[in-house]
Amino acid sequence: MADREFVFGNEEVQKLINERFIPLAMDDFYLRRQEDAVGDFFRKVADQGPRKGEGGATRQGRYVFTADGVLLGYNYNRSPERIIAMLNEALTKFEKRVPLENALPSEATSDEQYARVPPEGGAVVRVFTRVLEFRDDGSGGLQRCKTDGEDAESYRHNGFGAAVDHLWIQKDEIGALEKSLTKHAQSGEAFEIPAPLLARILRFHLADNTRGEPPHWDKSEIRAIDWKCTPSGKSGHLGVAGNVHLETADGSRGFEGKALGQISIQNGKIEVFDVDVLGGFWGEGRYTQGARPGRNPIGFVFSLVPAPSPSSSIPPQGARWLQGYYQADR
Repeated sequence: MADREFVFGNEEVQKLINERFIPLAMDDFYLRRQEDAVGDFFRKVADQGPRKGEGGATRQGRYVFTADGVLLGYNYNRSPERIIAMLNEALTKFEKRVPLENALPSEATSDEQYARVPPEGGAVVRVFTRVLEFRDDGSGGLQRCKTDGEDAESYRHNGFGAAVDHLWIQKDEIGALEKSLTKHAQSGEAFEIPAPLLARILRFHLADNTRGEPPHWDKSEIRAIDWKCTPSGKSGHLGVAGNVHLETADGSRGFEGKALGQISIQNGKIEVFDVDVLGGFWGEGRYTQGARPGRNPIGFVFSLVPAPSPSSSIPPQGARWLQGYYQADR
């Protein structure tokens, strides 16, 4: 989040990257572990820089390299000026280089253990998170936080921007929802969201990730949940509503809120998934420090990705242990 605010939000950085480089964003968690051509290539590049991953340590950073794996520049600082200087220095080195020597093979192996692709026949839902504040007019209404007061000297992010993640829904979970909807369509009786899907939403997607990678909720930290689905009377449509309470054992971090939204399923496919969760969040994690003191309003918006795109294939942050992500209720 800080990188987006201070680095890639800088117009000069954007212009330089778009005009002179081929940008690529990937997850170091996977890359440094993958035993395949991509992982080998990344480690080859990283080993030429300061972060060689001793003992499996992180190799995070911004790398500028050639297609044959020669490192031209490295930076892990949030100062736009220093990054611009690094990029320009890398360009100078590139212009002095001879043609490519050891390009990647045309057929690359893939480590399936770390492969993450959206579920076949399932759905991808984009999840936006934003911290909020009460309006000054005393109405009790909420608004997005003002961005005044950013610490431009230390480049610490305030978490006032929206964070984005993806929720993955499996084909059998869509089928279970549709089956329950068909069963209760006439009576209008409420029914529950499939347990793995509901637990996945609660544990991995109701966390304050506006300042970095948050600690996700443990199953034992789900204190209360009463979300229900109710047929709306329109074919294939249902309403979603309920309350949620998540809290650590020591009470240092938690969330209490309400959900409201709608889902539409037609012929085994989700056509609409619009669910908002609004409530109060408190506490912070190791990588999400700098939270506002006390309990503060926060909003989560779930919106279906209607058509696949390169960006929509980015895996959920909680899917690093894929089995645990899909079986969040266990």
